[in-house]
Amino acid sequence: MKNKFIIAAAGVIVTASIISMVSGSLKAKDTLPVVGNNDGKPQTSETINTEPPKDIQDPQSSNEAEEKPSDIIKIENGIEDLELKSKINELLKKETGYFSIGIKDLETGNTVYINDTQLKAASVIKVFVMEAAYKKAKDGELDLDKKIVLKNSMKVGGTGSLQGMKEGTVKTIDQLIEMMITISDNTAANIIVGELGFEYINDRIKELGCKDTVLGWYFVIAGPKGVKNATSVRDLNLLYEKMYTNNCLGKEYDQKMLDLMKRLPNKTKLPLYLPKDTVVAHKTGAINQHEHDAGIVYGPKKNFIISILSKDFGNPETVHKAIGKITKLTYDYYNQ
Repeated sequence: MKNKFIIAAAGVIVTASIISMVSGSLKAKDTLPVVGNNDGKPQTSETINTEPPKDIQDPQSSNEAEEKPSDIIKIENGIEDLELKSKINELLKKETGYFSIGIKDLETGNTVYINDTQLKAASVIKVFVMEAAYKKAKDGELDLDKKIVLKNSMKVGGTGSLQGMKEGTVKTIDQLIEMMITISDNTAANIIVGELGFEYINDRIKELGCKDTVLGWYFVIAGPKGVKNATSVRDLNLLYEKMYTNNCLGKEYDQKMLDLMKRLPNKTKLPLYLPKDTVVAHKTGAINQHEHDAGIVYGPKKNFIISILSKDFGNPETVHKAIGKITKLTYDYYNQ
């Protein structure tokens, strides 16, 4: 009898213990806080979500998705191409004016630089403005669909069609960028510069690793004394290489920029003597005895970057032909 009583008592103790444990567990479960809950109210563990909200993404993982390693085009570490440099120098002996030339084989990485120095940029610097605008858009700080209402006070002369449009014409930021590049519209360029700010554009130029390029003032508007817009063939080549290799803003934006430059109607310089169907992604520029053209030539065997800045020549038509000859010589050299 005594043994039965002891066993029964032990059973009661065990049962009470189990009930106590379950009760404690349920209590803890009911008051478990949710990660990120700041309202001080207890919530059940079933409401916990360890994944971030779908509308919030980690910037690094987002960038990795946009700029896949497989999208990056690799270019070999080249050397100075002395043979091509010699051929170009021979050609230049017959030409009038000063030429700064930068060339890069986009397969071997071989280069040619002649008179690599900083010069007045003219409209070739608009490529840097374009890149800065798309960088800001990519970062979510610029709405490319934002509408700009044209005012007469915005209009400037020189190249472009906006100056001839009526006040009240509406264009998006993206459309203005397109006009700035394809027809070198100065009014469009100044509006974009105003949207971005000089500090932002110049800081971005430095981020790219460009040392000779500076946007000091608006286009076709007299600026303060000593302020200038300047660049170099080395900086231009660096930017074009980054776009070509999808190593600038990622494949989507880099290809968009190159596609815009392939649509230039101006064929009077780099493309002048190239075969009719040759694709060239480039940007021209001209100001006060300065004639420039810089871009990428897509050949049947090889693609190459070529930037030519010139000054102190006789007349524009003559220097256009000289730029065309240098480009054709390079094209034949790479595609023979």
